[in-house]
Amino acid sequence: MKEHSTSNIEIVFFSYSMGVGLLLVLLLCSGELIAAFQFCSMHPMETYGYGTVFAIAGYFGVQFVLTLINMTGAFVTVTVTTFRKTVSIILSFMLFAKPFSFQYVWSGLMVLLGIYLHTYGKKMSAQKNRLPLVKKDLSKVGSL
Repeated sequence: MKEHSTSNIEIVFFSYSMGVGLLLVLLLCSGELIAAFQFCSMHPMETYGYGTVFAIAGYFGVQFVLTLINMTGAFVTVTVTTFRKTVSIILSFMLFAKPFSFQYVWSGLMVLLGIYLHTYGKKMSAQKNRLPLVKKDLSKVGSL
């Protein structure tokens, strides 16, 4: 994004345009497009009304994430969105009765491992970049 200086609106427009185009082709090929319009005309509030509300909410959500990426970078954005999902899952368990599965623990550990490996990789990369500078400084000391 930064290399091509594209705005958030351009990214959303073109990525969603490709998605709409693909879905339109699939609906036309499967013959479901007419049935979908018939269903929507029988239930306009549930389809068009709620669909509009969800589309607007989704748009603002995508804008927030893209702005967060521009301001702080991808790693912080992924951490924030993962934390939000974690809070949503915890609230879901607190508010609604559902069986707890070990898969939730396993998934959480995988996310933490990914965050750790990313941080560790950055640390190792920074150390490798500093090593030639240290060798250069030591060679100067040896020549004195």
